[in-house]
Amino acid sequence: MAKPNRLQLADFSKHNDFIARVYVCVVFYARYILGEPAETALHKSRVAWAQGAIANPSVVNGLMTRIVLEFENVDPWNADPASVSDTALQTAVESVINTTFLVF
Repeated sequence: MAKPNRLQLADFSKHNDFIARVYVCVVFYARYILGEPAETALHKSRVAWAQGAIANPSVVNGLMTRIVLEFENVDPWNADPASVSDTALQTAVESVINTTFLVF
């Protein structure tokens, strides 16, 4: 199957189940960050981001959903958003957070 165009990616990113799954991944990773040791690099900044993500995950999720679709392991060329494995989606979400939001 051919790589999807931008319109197809936009349609995919509006799928309610996909949005909800990204939302859960964001909160899951934010909770993980809150449990990191204080010696973790940039700990205070990471914790501040995680607290904001937990306080208002909808804002983070709104920014994340379309970016996550750009990661190969999400495989949006599949017509069914539910076909993206939980592991692939969690990995993509964490990659986006680490390379986009937690770059200080």
